[in-house]
Amino acid sequence: MNTSFKNYVISIMVIFCTLNVYSQDVRCNELLTFVKKEGKKKGSVNAMQLINSSWLKSVACYEVDGNLAVIANIKTNEYSLYGKEYIFCGIPLSNWNAFYNGLYAIGTSYGERFHKYIYKYKCDCD
Repeated sequence: MNTSFKNYVISIMVIFCTLNVYSQDVRCNELLTFVKKEGKKKGSVNAMQLINSSWLKSVACYEVDGNLAVIANIKTNEYSLYGKEYIFCGIPLSNWNAFYNGLYAIGTSYGERFHKYIYKYKCDCD
């Protein structure tokens, strides 16, 4: 094996090792913390407004660098007082407004509108 080929192989191995070390996925908890800390709150639906929901506890929308993210606290079961936070990314402003104001779906619940306008934007995080 000549020296230049060895150097080439070693260089490729170093690049792959470097990519594996630095290509870690974003953790949802880190993303949640970042959005709450750095984002500007655009609106929210609180527990009192969601009192009749069997699964939503609260929903808040934040703007971060011109992008909307929604953090929803979803009940662990229908009768639970506790929930788990989930984050939804890249929400179009029109979708947030449709969910929040209900203008395009008069007579629908927050839960129905959440499924229609927000749910499919769940962030790709661990």
